[in-house]
Amino acid sequence: MGSWGWAWRVAVLGTKREECGSCGRIGVHVLARRARWGRLCRIPLVPVGVQVGMLCVACGQWTAIGWRSMRRGTRKGRLPLLRSRPVFEAAAAELELETGHRPTPAEALDRVTVNR
Repeated sequence: MGSWGWAWRVAVLGTKREECGSCGRIGVHVLARRARWGRLCRIPLVPVGVQVGMLCVACGQWTAIGWRSMRRGTRKGRLPLLRSRPVFEAAAAELELETGHRPTPAEALDRVTVNR
């Protein structure tokens, strides 16, 4: 008999600055596609499932993002996420005092650097 199991293959699609929903830090998140494969004798045979999302570099929290949203975001270079960002609001107030301009979440967090 052969050994069987699961294997994950990860493709990095790009990076994005975002506020983490878990640790609350504003930092780099890796945009990725994870494919789960069934394997036999260490050879991937059958794709079982695919997940698309972003991974916080600081704490490792995975946040799922819809495939269409990710595709649109990597093509246009902007990936807006419709959710609250409480830490960003405090950081934006500090930036306004320093620079005289209060950035919006779209200006500061929606840009995507695509991995080509």
